[in-house]
Amino acid sequence: MAKTKSTRVKAPANLPAGEALHINCGSHDVGTSNPTGRVATDGGISRGAQFLKCKKPINIATMNTRTLKNPHKQLELCALAKKYRIEVLAIQYSELQFEDLPEGFQLITASAYRNKIGASIGGVGILLSSSAKIAMLSVRFITSRILQVTLGGNPKTTIITTYSPTNVSGEEDVEEHYKQLNAATKSVPTHNVLIIAGDFNARIGLDDAKFAYHQNTNRNGDFLLEFAQENNLIITNTTFQKKKSKLWTSLVTANIRLSLRANNKSPSKRVKYDWAKLATDPELQDRYTLEIKNRYSVLSDDNCADQTQKYNYLIQANKEAAEKVMPKLPKKQRKALCFDSRVEQARQHLTEVNKRHVKENTKDTHLEFEQSKDELDQAYERANREFIENKLKEYEEANLNHRHKLAWGIINCVSGRKKVRSGRLKDDNKEERLKKWHDHFKNLLGNPPQVTMENEDIPTIFHELPIRTDAFDMEEYQKAKMAIKEGKSYGEDGIPPEVIKRCNIDIIILDFCNAIKYY
Repeated sequence: MAKTKSTRVKAPANLPAGEALHINCGSHDVGTSNPTGRVATDGGISRGAQFLKCKKPINIATMNTRTLKNPHKQLELCALAKKYRIEVLAIQYSELQFEDLPEGFQLITASAYRNKIGASIGGVGILLSSSAKIAMLSVRFITSRILQVTLGGNPKTTIITTYSPTNVSGEEDVEEHYKQLNAATKSVPTHNVLIIAGDFNARIGLDDAKFAYHQNTNRNGDFLLEFAQENNLIITNTTFQKKKSKLWTSLVTANIRLSLRANNKSPSKRVKYDWAKLATDPELQDRYTLEIKNRYSVLSDDNCADQTQKYNYLIQANKEAAEKVMPKLPKKQRKALCFDSRVEQARQHLTEVNKRHVKENTKDTHLEFEQSKDELDQAYERANREFIENKLKEYEEANLNHRHKLAWGIINCVSGRKKVRSGRLKDDNKEERLKKWHDHFKNLLGNPPQVTMENEDIPTIFHELPIRTDAFDMEEYQKAKMAIKEGKSYGEDGIPPEVIKRCNIDIIILDFCNAIKYY
């Protein structure tokens, strides 16, 4: 069992056949793995400790984060997950939507709602690392207190994060919460690894567990015990003795051997080349022209009359030439503010002060602890101010050099503005979406013109126009070529405008133009 500042529950290696392993995250945080008692989908296949034979161990944790409205807290959450190598972190009391965070982390949340007096109620989320994110198959929003995520693997892993009402809440609210949680648990296929992690706001007493933190079981504890018994779950933190310093923790981590697999639906990353360099480097233009011509001549056949096939040869030749000749754009990895040296120093100081405060628990240590938290916030503000100042300098330089795309990218980065997904219609079936698109274009294009006299003669304005109808010549092609704007995105063929404008493949392109004209 790794020694960290959190409680880690190592999976036992001698589970009896048919017994499940369950991870409990404390009196306030509970997790479970591969429970029995769910809806059987495979005729009741026996599940023992077979999933423990997976080679890769991962850390799964749960934590009540209070609130994550402050961007600094979001970054601290990423720093915490990276420090302890946490792949999946279930969080409670979240008020955010989908967020892409530094270091490849992604936060998926079911936001809290406001009650009559304006207080936030519920709110859960799951923070996924980059490796766990690519294995994500589905997200199921159940309530503002229950969120379910399924990860691909052998077997698949389903993670449910939950935030139970407090012990002073109405009994009807608690009953409804456990009813929905019980339904979500039973809906998970039997062969899936199931992990439930959350803040149950419950106390388990010594009468119900051998190693319990509290003396007596409260009302929420009774609900939790009933839920665990019905689904054949074990409150794991009450089955072994913990150190005194670990009896009460805010972060609970379990080390489990799981086999996560990347989702096949994940789009492959496209290689980015420095096409701007092709527009300014004559030597690179000559090398690229020679390479694409040679490769195209090898692929194409003079006897091939299919223009589509010949154009596919050009696309392949361009792809291979780019791989061989073009320099790749360096990856821009912005160092997150949470890993700034000043922030890390302030965080380390806060950790040391917190240790001393937990040990001594005096007014002086409490005051020092609060001051250390303020110093951490100030370190974030200084790092963020310096980042914005550097970005403003980059913006001024880009604006002076007329690099407007780069300038707008800097503005979006500083302002936090993201791309809006447009063109997607939210409907249950294909027929409703088609009807909406039909109505949209009908309103866009308008109604047919009202013709009063069908046989009315329309006078001819131009009798003869100076429009050539013969084949395109090189002079026309050169005029069109000079009008091409560089720096624009290329289409599905992957041929950027810089290649057509700067490389001498005029005869190949002109042949395509004339072939299509008379095709």
